[in-house]
Amino acid sequence: METTLSPTLTVDRLFAKWPQTTAVFLRRRFACIGCLMAPFDTLEDVARNYQVDLGDLLLELSMTIEGKNYHGGTEK
Repeated sequence: METTLSPTLTVDRLFAKWPQTTAVFLRRRFACIGCLMAPFDTLEDVARNYQVDLGDLLLELSMTIEGKNYHGGTEK
């Protein structure tokens, strides 16, 4: 069971380990919260499906986990 933030982490495991990351998905208007695919889709899948940069998504999630604000790639 993977519990580190990585492209291969599934959405449901992300939410289980770091519930505060749901705010990122809500801000980005991703429909992953409550989705039947959450146990199967990885963060890499989400980035591809929503056509967003995987690195930016991982950075935003990481900063959220650390309790920092994310503003388009810059810390505040």
